[in-house]
Amino acid sequence: MIPTRPTQREPIETWHSNPRLVSGRANKQQGVTTLVTAQQGIPQPVTNLSGSKSTQSINGQSWIRVNLTHALNPDDQTFSHAQVWAKNYLGNPNFQLMSGSETSPHTLLLPPTGDNVTFAIRSIGRDGSLSPLDQSPTHTLQLS
Repeated sequence: MIPTRPTQREPIETWHSNPRLVSGRANKQQGVTTLVTAQQGIPQPVTNLSGSKSTQSINGQSWIRVNLTHALNPDDQTFSHAQVWAKNYLGNPNFQLMSGSETSPHTLLLPPTGDNVTFAIRSIGRDGSLSPLDQSPTHTLQLS
């Protein structure tokens, strides 16, 4: 048997050693991630969530175009972007991530499954903080 030397590996970065891993969407100055205190923390939930749907035909197939609109608090400096989550889509009783965007409206093109889908809009902070999904505003639409 030939003796082998242990492989030397680089240490893995953690949020303790690299603040960029905590605040990945933050402003950068001279290679260092910086956020002022007002930009850190959990963002406020979006408001005035509404949804609409329309039928669209693409190459002879029918699709449901879902548009979700919302408003933001202009004074909320912590808000980075919003995620769209769907519950009861394709029979899944759990929320599943569908898309994300910095601006409203959010548009999804989905098959006409007939499901009553509850859409939630989750706010994401500049430092990566997540608003609670169970406290995010929701809107239900039937995909038919």
